[in-house]
Amino acid sequence: MTVKAQYVQREGAGVILPLSSERIKSFKQKIKLGDYVEIAFKKWNESRTDRQNRYFHALINRYRDALGFSMEEAKNELCIQFGITVKVDNWEDFDPPDWGGTFVLYFNELYFRKSTREYTTVEMKALIDGIKLACYENGIDIDDIEPED
Repeated sequence: MTVKAQYVQREGAGVILPLSSERIKSFKQKIKLGDYVEIAFKKWNESRTDRQNRYFHALINRYRDALGFSMEEAKNELCIQFGITVKVDNWEDFDPPDWGGTFVLYFNELYFRKSTREYTTVEMKALIDGIKLACYENGIDIDDIEPED
């Protein structure tokens, strides 16, 4: 369970307040007093939306079909060009980032590509904008695909 919370000032001290008390109430019904729970804190980032994800895949499909790529080839190419990747220069010294992803061999170079499942709304917008540019540069009509807003 992931719950969005806000760090606020209360009675002279900083406290973390969950913004979704219903999810916490539901979780508390599944545990008993004395149980241990895991709590991890990290700065909140708005995850990419389902609508962005549908638009992203519609653009990838159009790009793939127009240029004769497989889904994997198109996604890797566009995500490496416009998304979040880390080039792996030395396999022995590579320390993977904190986000999930996959290793991709692209033009004989190894990259670690962040999974789009882990993109924020801002990161996904930048990736989509890059894919739209690639489509326009390749003469691929995408004007009939509904944008992500």
